[in-house]
This record gives sequence, C-alpha cells and structure tokens, in this order.
Amino acid sequence: MASFKNENTRKKMKEAMDNINSNNLPILDELMLKRHQSALLLNYTNFSEETLENKMAKNINNVEKLLNDLTLRISGQGSTEMDKLVQFKRKKTKNATAIFEPWDFSYYAGRYDQEVLKLEDTKMNEYFPSERVVE
Repeated sequence: MASFKNENTRKKMKEAMDNINSNNLPILDELMLKRHQSALLLNYTNFSEETLENKMAKNINNVEKLLNDLTLRISGQGSTEMDKLVQFKRKKTKNATAIFEPWDFSYYAGRYDQEVLKLEDTKMNEYFPSERVVE
C-alpha cells in the first residue's frame, strides 16, 4: 500500500487485507481452546504460563512489566512522530483538517522517509545487508 497514491485504493486494499483471513477465525478459536485445555491438564493456569516457564521471561508478570516499561519509554516519541506524519499528510493534500487514517500510514511514512528524512532503501541496504539481518 506504500505505493498507492489514491487514498480510496489504499482504503480498499487495507480493508481487503484485514478481512483476508476471516475464514481462519474458527480455526484459531479452536486452537486457543485446545492450548488452554492442554495447559490446564498440565496444571498451569493458562497457555502463556506454560510456554513462558522455559523462556527468558519466565512468567506473565515479567512480560507485563517489560511491556509496560517499553510503553512508558516510547509512547511520547510515538506521539511526536505520529503528529509529524499527520502534518505531512495535511501539507501534501493541502487540507489543514485531513484525518490520518489507518490505510495512510505506510504511504505517508514512506513518503516522509524519502522527502523529509532523505532515506533511500538502496542506501539503507548498504548498512543492513539481508545476509546479516537474517542471521
């Protein structure tokens, strides 16, 4: 969607992509139920508790603490960057009251990176070669 200039096209693509896997919802519901049942059989409160036991986080409280800490650290910066994108869209559309929609994000973030930050994908690839990133 990052390359679609037309907002209606981006909206239709976003809606289509959001609904593409709706047929899988009953399967996912069944999977979640089975995971919960297996956790209970193994004397865990839930599936998360079961899977975290052998991982670095160890328990749900540690995961929640990490997520809360990250949220506090990045929420201000996230708001600032979102405000910049909203203003960028308003400038580009010449509409001072334009609303930033979910389907706008990849398009305007890409344009902002290119036009304001002067970032180029080819230059970024020099610093993050795919062989090293995948490692």
